[in-house]
Amino acid sequence: MAAVVVVVAAAASCWSLTAFVLLSSLLLFSSKPTFAESDSHALLMLKESFDDDDASALVSWNPGSDPCNEEGKWEGLLCSNGNLEGLRLEGMGLSGKIDVDALILLKDLRYFSVMNNSFDGNIPEINRLGALRALYLSKNKFSGEIPPDYFTGMRSLKKVWLSDNEFSGKIPSSLSDVSRLVDLHLENNEFTGKIPDFHQRNLRSVNFSKNKLQGEIPSSLLRFKGDVFAENPGLCGAQIKVDCNETDKPSDVNGGGGDKNDHRKIIAATVTLGVMLIALIVFLVITWRKKKRKKASNGGGNATENGNSIANIEAQVSLPATVGEVHVVRRTGNLNRTVRASYGES
Repeated sequence: MAAVVVVVAAAASCWSLTAFVLLSSLLLFSSKPTFAESDSHALLMLKESFDDDDASALVSWNPGSDPCNEEGKWEGLLCSNGNLEGLRLEGMGLSGKIDVDALILLKDLRYFSVMNNSFDGNIPEINRLGALRALYLSKNKFSGEIPPDYFTGMRSLKKVWLSDNEFSGKIPSSLSDVSRLVDLHLENNEFTGKIPDFHQRNLRSVNFSKNKLQGEIPSSLLRFKGDVFAENPGLCGAQIKVDCNETDKPSDVNGGGGDKNDHRKIIAATVTLGVMLIALIVFLVITWRKKKRKKASNGGGNATENGNSIANIEAQVSLPATVGEVHVVRRTGNLNRTVRASYGES
């Protein structure tokens, strides 16, 4: 009888423990936000940060629905096994602000692209997403300088596309510290200064063309062809067949090379102007002396005239049958005189 009681008591204890575990699990899962309650909220926050007139492409983003539901997945989402891993909001005519706080709530976000839209202003603080692997901001209207340490801490980053914007200033030096970097596209911006060294072993695609970069192309990038450095008038290197001798090196934007060149130009212009001025003075002196000599020569000739010096006397005498006439023509300078004499018959 005692054994039966022990068995019954043990069974009751086991059942109580099982019930407790089931109840605890039920309470745990009911208190944890579902996917739709967490990620959908963050996505709707992001949508609200865009300009209302431009968010028509996101009409599928509706509250109360599962963003990664295969039957009605929200536009622009990259999902894997029901988890949101990326946003590909490309070519949707979006503008306004990118709410980074909303992106941070997407814990599994690894891929972010807003290529070919109309976002402008400074680069958003997407560097707060330390686990991001791919960042695509190309073909927008972003502008201004990117802080040198912007990419510090983004150790998982593999792909960076910032091309076809209006970024200026120097290329962020922190990019050279992103150890896993594979793709780097910065073309068609207004970056200045020198290209940093990139020693990443896996770096396979770069493009620095159509900027305002200066100086020698780093030796760490010798394996890339010249077209990825094209249309940077200040660059030099073997890839683009521009010699980097000291006398021909482009000056740094903030350096003193440009001032030295300007100083040389000013000196050359001053010397040239001085030579021209001296030549003009010599010409005027010679011309004045020639005129003075000519004037003196003409004055001597007039004095001879005033002294009644007679030259070039031309006489004509004709003797008619009855009357002899003598015509004498005297020329003195510009004065012509004719003397006529009549003679009787001889």
